[in-house]
Amino acid sequence: MSAVKAIVGTSRINNRRDDYYNGFSAKTAAFTAAVGFEYTVADADGCAIVLPAAVEGARISVVLSGDVTSNTTTITAAAGDILAGYALIRDEADGAANDFKFFAADNSDDLIITLDGSTKGGLIGDRIELVGRADGWNVRAVLSGTGTLATPFS
Repeated sequence: MSAVKAIVGTSRINNRRDDYYNGFSAKTAAFTAAVGFEYTVADADGCAIVLPAAVEGARISVVLSGDVTSNTTTITAAAGDILAGYALIRDEADGAANDFKFFAADNSDDLIITLDGSTKGGLIGDRIELVGRADGWNVRAVLSGTGTLATPFS
């Protein structure tokens, strides 16, 4: 018997629900995200990612498969869907193994994550996980940057 079963729009692997049951989608330009996807994003010129309305338990993952080299990549929540959570940014400039900065969303009015390819993250391998709650999105971002690191939340 197979360890993978499809169950009403979700999949289970060894009886564990797959958080990204809609699978993977590669993007190279602006898009509106959908729940249940893990997106790989490669747009050196930056792009706009629009989040759907937050629903408790909904999951979206964004992984950069290329560096942002000009402009910015933004992830924007709907009005009222406040971002809460953190971004951990590793400073790639000096090569030190444990040179990280921690930034927390203010949990009051942040709606946008901005990746600029340097001080706010935006390098290949950066990962942002979003988990829906009744009043917004929880964010877990592990990013890489260079220069004087700064919060990606606004």
